[in-house]
Amino acid sequence: CRLCGNQPLGIQCSHCGSRELAFAGKGSVRTADELGRAFAGTKVILSDAEHRHLEIPRSRALVVSTRGAEPIVDGGYEAVLIVDGDRELQRPGLRTSENCLRWWGTAAAFASDSGVVVLANVDGAFAASFASGDWEAIVTDELRDRRALGFPPATRAIAVSGTIADLTTVRALPELVGHRIVGPATVGKTHRIVVLADYASSPIVIAAIRAHIVASSTSTLRVHCDDLDVFDEVDGD
Repeated sequence: CRLCGNQPLGIQCSHCGSRELAFAGKGSVRTADELGRAFAGTKVILSDAEHRHLEIPRSRALVVSTRGAEPIVDGGYEAVLIVDGDRELQRPGLRTSENCLRWWGTAAAFASDSGVVVLANVDGAFAASFASGDWEAIVTDELRDRRALGFPPATRAIAVSGTIADLTTVRALPELVGHRIVGPATVGKTHRIVVLADYASSPIVIAAIRAHIVASSTSTLRVHCDDLDVFDEVDGD
């Protein structure tokens, strides 16, 4: 786990022996190629980071697009198909649900007034709320779960990076006693803990860590507040 440092057990590639995990998908080029063969004679337009189209003329065509590269077409699309939704909703990260709601909501907005939006291979409460337009329920459920876990925005996340010795000293500061501290986790060549503090006490916690850094001329500590990237193992967006 990128947040707490726990290692997965029993997950290992039988070919190379690696335990590294990576998000995998078909890729937009391959998807466009497969659709081109399946719908012979139909124009296929690919729009991604390497083949960006801002606008396309209205015509009979299939448009394969990655997030953020959706071309605008006059009048909107007659159908919007959101694929790989099951994989995206399983991304390991704190903001997975809110990101999927934003990504898919943006895609759905490209449909015409009479257009159809299809969310493929996704079921459960999230899919039901998305399909019915009750997006507030998705946000409400997400906030409830984060409060139960003590994660932002119910708390502030204070990420502290440095050597194990420095982090051990920080954990022992009186102002941090009683707060939930997650880690240490290895991040590159350093280590990191995350202090979760409520909004009332977080200024005291931050001030104590800052004072410790100032007082120690040999400290290697670095502090980042409210950086939610620490919760996301795979987040390139």
